[in-house]
Amino acid sequence: MGVGFQDLLLTSGERTLFADSSPTATAAAELLRQGNLSAAISVLEMGLQSNRNDPEARIFLNNARAQQQGSPLSLAVVVPISSNPNRAKETLRGVAQAQEELARQGGIGGRLLRVVIADDGDNPERAAAVAKALVNQPEILGVIGHNTSDATLTAAEVYQPAGLAMISSTSTSTRISMLGDAIFRTVPSDQVAGTQLARYALNTLRLQRVAIFYNPNSAYSSSLRDAFASTLTSEGELCWRSSTCRPRTSAPKPACRGLLARDPRWLSWLPRLP
Repeated sequence: MGVGFQDLLLTSGERTLFADSSPTATAAAELLRQGNLSAAISVLEMGLQSNRNDPEARIFLNNARAQQQGSPLSLAVVVPISSNPNRAKETLRGVAQAQEELARQGGIGGRLLRVVIADDGDNPERAAAVAKALVNQPEILGVIGHNTSDATLTAAEVYQPAGLAMISSTSTSTRISMLGDAIFRTVPSDQVAGTQLARYALNTLRLQRVAIFYNPNSAYSSSLRDAFASTLTSEGELCWRSSTCRPRTSAPKPACRGLLARDPRWLSWLPRLP
């Protein structure tokens, strides 16, 4: 079943998105829904004095100030609030800090930054639905996110043809580098990590046999496996085999039992995130 627009979780202050949203953010959201910017700003300023690290409330405050000044510039940030709230808060703290730094500099041409927060739950289907909702808001100039490679790859298929710039700080799949001129990231790709992991196995551990377990349904896991295995082949004479089985299960697949029977010197387990 597809994700409907009404099911999407987006906010610039008129609703809270975290299960543990602070009383300050909750109270301010009610005031912002009523259009009472001055009262919301007062509540947020007072609440943040005792809880300075509340990123949701801080972004709400920055947004209210931007709207009060008028003609704000708008960006969106997509984070996995429903599936990984701690990771989401880490990202939002960085966004809030950048938002405040820009405000201290007077904004851009006197215009402050408004941030729309969206939750995709690290789910590719929801990520695509969020992306469609964002490209349909012409005031949004760019998107920060998504978190996982799977979500980023799916959402990028929406952003690229629409010409809406997206930049991820956490997605590492090598495929992201080939998605188009509107898709960016700040983190090195899996090619870097996979190459270094393989060189460690070859040059430091001096291994002869390696078993690689990976998740073929994960863009990150598959990408890291390809980079790891290709370097093992191109830079050494190490014997490697890979399998999609799960070595912790009580009854491993025949392919997995076969790999373990070869007595590998190193088991490389490549999970599904980021």
